[in-house]
Formats: sequence, C-alpha cells, structure tokens
Amino acid sequence: MNPSALLLLAGCIACETVEQLLYRGGTHRTGWQKFGGFIAPAIAFHLLRISLWLWLLRRLPLGVALPLTGLTSVTIALSAGSIFHEPVGRRRWIGIGLVFAGFVTVTAYRG
Repeated sequence: MNPSALLLLAGCIACETVEQLLYRGGTHRTGWQKFGGFIAPAIAFHLLRISLWLWLLRRLPLGVALPLTGLTSVTIALSAGSIFHEPVGRRRWIGIGLVFAGFVTVTAYRG
C-alpha cells in the first residue's frame, strides 16, 4: 500500500473514532453544551472523514479500502474503554483480534 493511501486510511479511522467519541460524550449533555461542544464538532469530523474517504477511493479499490476501515471498530472499542470506562470483555477482545487479523490480511493485498 502506498504511503498516501495509508495516511488517508489512518485519517479516516481517526476521524470516525473521534466522531463517535464526541457523539458518546454528548449523550449526557443538554442544549448548547451538547450541540456546540459535541454534536457540531462530530459533524465536522464526519465531513472531513467523507472527504478523506473519497480521496482514499481514488487510490485503492473499494473492496480493499472498506475492509481496512474495519479497524475503526477496534479503535472505538479501545478508546471507549479507556475514556468512558466501558467494559471490554473477553468476547469483544476475541472480536477485536479477528478484526485486526482481517486488517493484516487485507493490507497484504498487492493489487
């Protein structure tokens, strides 16, 4: 995978992780604090992620790019566990391991 595609992929994963954490962070807020502090920034990260995704699709086939974004489920689970103290049980760790194994398998693609 070329460095620009890898950088775009990392940007997509980071943007979606931050976006989801912001949505989660805003769940216990109300009014302007909820919108201005969490929802509006989450929407901005969503729009940035869409832009990065479109650039990524110019460099990688969809069948390669989409499975690679599965790593987002790993970053969100780990981030939510450390930031919001959400439990990451044995079954989730097994799932994270399987997703990561798929990520490694797909990155070995040489198309």
